[in-house]
Amino acid sequence: MARLLQKPKEEYLNHLRNQINKKFPSKISSNSGCDLLIADIYSKTQHLLSIDTIKRLLVLKKSSSLPSGFTLDVCAQYLDYHDWEDFVQSYLEQSVFYKKTLLINIIEDRKSFEDILMHINNNIKSTDLFENFNKILLYKAQVKDEVFFKRIFEFHNIFEYNELHKYDIYYTIHILGSLCIKYDWLKAIAISYYHNISFDENYFVEWLVVPDKDYYFPLLENYYKSNGDTKSAAVFYHLIQCTYLAEQQEWGSFEDHFKQVIPLLVSTFSFNSILKMRWLGIQLYHDSHFNNGDLQKSIVKSILTASDINEKDNGNCITAIFIICNYLTQLELYVVIIELYEQKCAHRTSHLGHWGDLNLNHLDVHYALALLKTGKKEEAKLIFNKIKQQQFDLNFKHRMLAIYDVLAKEFN
Repeated sequence: MARLLQKPKEEYLNHLRNQINKKFPSKISSNSGCDLLIADIYSKTQHLLSIDTIKRLLVLKKSSSLPSGFTLDVCAQYLDYHDWEDFVQSYLEQSVFYKKTLLINIIEDRKSFEDILMHINNNIKSTDLFENFNKILLYKAQVKDEVFFKRIFEFHNIFEYNELHKYDIYYTIHILGSLCIKYDWLKAIAISYYHNISFDENYFVEWLVVPDKDYYFPLLENYYKSNGDTKSAAVFYHLIQCTYLAEQQEWGSFEDHFKQVIPLLVSTFSFNSILKMRWLGIQLYHDSHFNNGDLQKSIVKSILTASDINEKDNGNCITAIFIICNYLTQLELYVVIIELYEQKCAHRTSHLGHWGDLNLNHLDVHYALALLKTGKKEEAKLIFNKIKQQQFDLNFKHRMLAIYDVLAKEFN
């Protein structure tokens, strides 16, 4: 067998794992499953791999080492390839062929929805696949293909969550959201169809939070009617309502939703970092309006000591700080924003992932405003000059541009 000459790309390894999972009839999630896979590999290749090797390969066991050339060759043979090099070559050829031909055939109207569905769902999950799918998305919107958009979440290979491709999913969802803003017919489809999709998370409702867009609240209501018996969905629904209603000064309706959240949190509830910051921000809103800020100091202390803001992952920390700063800016708690940024964030701005970079750019908007409002104009100008206006994402673009315009009038 050939020696591995270069480090295998993660997308190749991910495809290998997917193909093994498709070929092997049982779910591989335990030692017994690994043992059965080892036996199946041996029966087809006459090569024996260890259980540790299989667990590392399938990411069932953490490891910093990469699979050996021998392991990759054996797995490729198990999948009916000559060796690893042959497997990679097939992957590349399939990707290139797919990218060159499918979109052309769709434009020429030679592909039915079922044909497209089969090609996308059976193809290699890669960034190229998402990029090509996004082109299909734009074309289908242009020709008003209502069937395509009603059934869009049947493309499981696109929307099934995968950590390696979470940003690809995120941007595909954002393109879909932008198209809903542009086309009324697609907005109507989104309201009627996108509230109850068959994934662990409803990306279109939970990842694309755009209360300023007129389709969002009808969609959110349908989402709650379909999923309100699930605690996480109910908490999400009420927190989004509370945020919007407080900022619209509709305090009676705000209080109704606030009271609905409390009993949901009596028993243990596992917040993700974004929901946790939303809940703390909503408590600040409630305290400011109903208690004249009597609890503000206590709530701010909870924010500063929150595990989400003090965790080791730089990107998650910055995202958590950014989310709470949306609330702090509304309440003009500029000193707290400065404290959070300078004590918790300033040393975490390098080696960020894409999401971290995006939210740091958003966070800089709040920080620059806080500096300006507390009389630190020169420092505020330095931060303002770092802000990339073109990198405000759809979730926060309206809010960020409003603050950015205030800063621009001061510094331009």
